[in-house]
Amino acid sequence: CSDLVMTPVGEIDGAAGGLFLEALIAVISTGESRLIVDLGQVPFMDSTGLTIFLSADRALRSIEGQLRLVAAPEIVEVFELAWMDKMFPVHPDIADAVAHFSHD
Repeated sequence: CSDLVMTPVGEIDGAAGGLFLEALIAVISTGESRLIVDLGQVPFMDSTGLTIFLSADRALRSIEGQLRLVAAPEIVEVFELAWMDKMFPVHPDIADAVAHFSHD
């Protein structure tokens, strides 16, 4: 079982969110079950991003997959403000994200 890392570049907001969600769902539909999204190149994310990750998480759970996020503190804050940081633990780097996949 391999880990796929996606690295979006640019803001995740209402303008770009639809394309990002389409890309995530396309990857999940290929059967990728362990997905890491590295948000290191995302300078700004609004609540659109939270909705996208909820949708992606739901799609992954339907195939017993897992989602891990890597992000800088300013992006982590978006999750904390929405009380979603427990649902989506954000890791400091890819190696840490990989280490936290459960191996059932």
